[in-house]
Amino acid sequence: MHTLNLTIPLTLPQLAELLRTQFSAAERQQLVELLQQPVPKARRPKKPLPSVADDLREAFTELKQYQRGETQLQTLDDFLKEL
Repeated sequence: MHTLNLTIPLTLPQLAELLRTQFSAAERQQLVELLQQPVPKARRPKKPLPSVADDLREAFTELKQYQRGETQLQTLDDFLKEL
């Protein structure tokens, strides 16, 4: 197994030349086959739970909408029933 560590940016032709000089024909063929394989689909990351800051931001947005008369707030009874 070979390890390739690069610390400088390379163009694709420069990378190809480097691989030609460093890898055997069989290793280059193996690399080509690996590159041609379809990339497995990544799992969707789980959606993080809302943070306290997100909840406060939403509450202030709702309050501003209420103050502008764009929405009605929930009554305390409705809120407690929801819990």
